[in-house]
Amino acid sequence: MTNYHDVISSIRSFLCTLFTVYVAQGTLELEPDHLNNPPKRSLSSVTQEILRRNVQDEHVYKLVQVCNDMYKETADPALRNIYAWAACTALNYPFSFE
Repeated sequence: MTNYHDVISSIRSFLCTLFTVYVAQGTLELEPDHLNNPPKRSLSSVTQEILRRNVQDEHVYKLVQVCNDMYKETADPALRNIYAWAACTALNYPFSFE
């Protein structure tokens, strides 16, 4: 990467991925009001959408899979909402260097 825009885009993508994984692993105690409600999209629809896309970064697929796995492993509704929101974040973030 020799161009300033590429470097900034790389850092932005890395930080988004880092934050999403950090939340999905349950290492951060979050209790904002909006996380008390699930996102409008179901986790299965997010998974189907990410599989339909031609995503250049394989980490996006892994991120959504981790969110799915963690969602299934807990019965805690608040944690399930966090995992669902994390998957939606991965889906909605433009992981690209363009």
